[in-house]
Amino acid sequence: KTGATILPFTIRRHPDGRFFVTHDEPIRVSSTDDAALAEATQRAFVADTNQPTTYTVEPTGRQASASGGVSATNTPTGSAQPTVVSAKPVGPAAKRTDGSTCRPIEMTATKNGQTTTETTTFCQAAGSNDLKPLQV
Repeated sequence: KTGATILPFTIRRHPDGRFFVTHDEPIRVSSTDDAALAEATQRAFVADTNQPTTYTVEPTGRQASASGGVSATNTPTGSAQPTVVSAKPVGPAAKRTDGSTCRPIEMTATKNGQTTTETTTFCQAAGSNDLKPLQV
């Protein structure tokens, strides 16, 4: 989920005790879409207004723009379109009897021209920063 490049390599031991190291082509993973959506969801959960937090993840390795001041990067993918993710609260936060706070969040992602929207209620346990989707 960090967007780090993976470099597969092999180490072989020769009969004389020396080691021989080889590596394959780097693998570039575009995982910032999920990270940007998680950040947007966190910001929406604590937002005072129902304004969306939106991130644009560029496929060219340039810095992504994010309303809210957080940047993300992505790896080159040719002529692919940027991915746009956003999250906004669609209802007030509510305290539960177990001390947790829950709030419905609308999450939207547009990738390669396809838009998906989903509303999920997330809960945060008292004293925690982690959000967990409400299991029904």
